[in-house]
Amino acid sequence: MKSSILVTGATGTIGRYVAKQFPGKVAVSARSVHSDVWTGSMNTLLAVILTLMLACVTSARAQTSQPAHKPSAELQEEGDYYVGNWKLTGETKTSPFGPGGEKFESSERLEWLPGGFFLLARSYEGEKWTQLTIIGYDETKKILTHTAYNARGEIEVMEGTEHGDTEIWSGESKVGGKPVKQRLTIKRVSPAFYTFKFEMAPRGGNWSLVYEGHGTKE
Repeated sequence: MKSSILVTGATGTIGRYVAKQFPGKVAVSARSVHSDVWTGSMNTLLAVILTLMLACVTSARAQTSQPAHKPSAELQEEGDYYVGNWKLTGETKTSPFGPGGEKFESSERLEWLPGGFFLLARSYEGEKWTQLTIIGYDETKKILTHTAYNARGEIEVMEGTEHGDTEIWSGESKVGGKPVKQRLTIKRVSPAFYTFKFEMAPRGGNWSLVYEGHGTKE
């Protein structure tokens, strides 16, 4: 399809070029034109057209031979670990952002979007679907990206880096209308078990542990 578009677009260029090089020779009416001169002009026209068409085809082939964009190895490693069903359990901790001692449980299902460029995570509380998260990799910044959409109409954006078996995700949010920093640390303990902790801090303030827990692959 790309070759046909390039070739079709080239016909307009050919027409303009021919009109410029051979004024009065393209559109022939009943005017008296010497046959030898006309034959020579036609041969030249054909040579020009064939040369331009060949150049267009060569250019199209060069473009289609460029290597295709591939998913990042960084995201591939991350995604392959998490693909599947996970059960998450944890407990809140006493902090300026809430009371402690509250246990929670949820589940997640992660899978690759076709093409392997993004990892899709669905979060559930019981049978209720509560959040959709898309994880990718920013080739320019060299960081993992995390964008979550929840059932409360909120959008959460975080950026992550890997440090061996540990991932650190950071972002910003608001609590009580005030801006806060947030940090999620995940440590992969085994192929089917990881721990996590979530911390928050007011701008310019100290970090507080808000909750922690673990994930188990089912």
